[in-house]
Amino acid sequence: MVLAKALKENASLTSLHLSGNSIGTDEAKIVADSLKVSLEVNTTLTTLDLSDNRIGDDGIIELINFLKFNKSIKTVNLSNNKISARGGKYIAELLKENHFLTTLFLDHNHIRHFGTADIASALLTNSSLTTFHLSDNYIEDAGACYLGNSLMFNKFLTTLDLKGNRIGVEGARYLADTLKNNRSLTTLSLSRNKIENDGARKISNGLLKNNTLTTLDLADNFIRSDGVRGLAGVLPFNHSLATLDIGCNDIDDCAVDLLATALKENASLSSLIISDCTFGTSGIHALNFALKNNHFLVDLDSGVGQHEKYLDNNQLELARIYFGTQIQLTDLYRLLKCHTCRYRRTSTSLLYHILHKKQNELKLAGYDLPPLGKENDVDLILQKMSNKLKL
Repeated sequence: MVLAKALKENASLTSLHLSGNSIGTDEAKIVADSLKVSLEVNTTLTTLDLSDNRIGDDGIIELINFLKFNKSIKTVNLSNNKISARGGKYIAELLKENHFLTTLFLDHNHIRHFGTADIASALLTNSSLTTFHLSDNYIEDAGACYLGNSLMFNKFLTTLDLKGNRIGVEGARYLADTLKNNRSLTTLSLSRNKIENDGARKISNGLLKNNTLTTLDLADNFIRSDGVRGLAGVLPFNHSLATLDIGCNDIDDCAVDLLATALKENASLSSLIISDCTFGTSGIHALNFALKNNHFLVDLDSGVGQHEKYLDNNQLELARIYFGTQIQLTDLYRLLKCHTCRYRRTSTSLLYHILHKKQNELKLAGYDLPPLGKENDVDLILQKMSNKLKL
């Protein structure tokens, strides 16, 4: 009961992190009992992190029995805890009884579509949960169907993370139907699934009738040019999407050209992530042309991948076009740092142009710009910017 005593005596603790402590079933019961006793006195604790343990289904029962009636804890992280479909049923009971929990992490468990069905049923009546992470739980198309149907009626969930769940075309269809009707969801993460071209087209159709989703992650989904064509066709008509991630897909120059054309008519997208794709110089030139009259930040940093060889010759041109417009200094720092880390051999020429393009703005902000001729000068400037921006 040392934990209970410590929590009782601490009136300011807001987060309790117990991740990676090999907490099993017996230890989970001790934690639950300690929290139950201490939180009758301490009401400041809002975050409970029990990720990366081995709590399992039997241990989850003890925690759920405590959490069902707790009113102070808003965020619970139970990722990577060997929770199966049976544990999913207990999680569903929590969501039915607790009306104060806002964020739930269940990543890297084994809840599968059976447990997802119970959780989805609970979401029909839950009015507090806004953020739900269920990545890498093998929920497949059936699980996506259960969640999609539930979100037709749920008006409170804003973030749904379903990465790495073996969701295919059918699952994408259910989620696309959800997008047509749901008016609360703002972030949907579907990377590392298998929605392919047909799934991308279905998601695109859903976006045509959606004006609330701001972030969509479709990276690493076996999407090719035909799938990108559907997404490009939506961009001129969708006015809410701000971030679109389609990296790690087989996107060629033709597909990038379609996106570039669509970008010229889109007024909402601020981040288009297309890293680790297969397009080359033609695609980069198409993006450059589209960016001339826009403020879009395009992530072309692959680290590895077939188009890395093109970036050395073209990233300076991209920087010139992008930095011809106004940019916040925090955004400037982030991009400079990214290029310096990943492209050390070409960073000096790129940063020379960018930094001198922004020389007056940087001086007004209080930065002394030393002569740029060595890579360590670049590091010095970045360090000064970091200190100034308190990053």
